[in-house]
Amino acid sequence: MSKVKDYKDAEREARKWIADKYPKAKDISFTKIWKEGDVWIIDGELEIKTGFFAIAKKPFKLQLSSETGEIIGYSK
Repeated sequence: MSKVKDYKDAEREARKWIADKYPKAKDISFTKIWKEGDVWIIDGELEIKTGFFAIAKKPFKLQLSSETGEIIGYSK
């Protein structure tokens, strides 16, 4: 992982982490991305395939360190 310089880097790291955590994710959308101190905070919604035709939408919030690029907080 590397330094997160702007919102595009934060979004890219968040997408990688979510794809690893939720392999059945169909779509990831970000509603809000902002920086507080050394932490990027990302609000978004995740669409997960739960069945043949079923999809569940789950909101989430991630906290990402701008120094290391690691996820330091996650909540649903």
